[in-house]
Amino acid sequence: MARTKPLKRQWARELRRTPTPQERTLWTYLSGNQMDGWHFVRQHVLRGWIVDFACRRAKVVVEVDGPYHLSRKVEDARRDRVMTDLGWTVLRFTNSQVDANPQGVAKAIQRVLDERLVTT
Repeated sequence: MARTKPLKRQWARELRRTPTPQERTLWTYLSGNQMDGWHFVRQHVLRGWIVDFACRRAKVVVEVDGPYHLSRKVEDARRDRVMTDLGWTVLRFTNSQVDANPQGVAKAIQRVLDERLVTT
């Protein structure tokens, strides 16, 4: 397995230090194994990309899309296809979804984790 480039790791660390309000909100649900014991990491380097949240054991990626992603739909779709081909499930939520209903977003993530538990 190729080692992550130091600059990418450094950028991921910086992103962990400066989360968006929506990432901070969602992390309150994902941190500390609160999702029935599933462990998530933040701003994780995966195949050269930095993902907002990842549960490595379940192979689930959670992305919180803000305005930046409006201009990156093609790149995001390509990245999602690659990750899906590698066996990862990619969940995308918008900032407004997290703002309006963080518990609902957490429940949607939990449902996917529950499905992974049944199939693993």
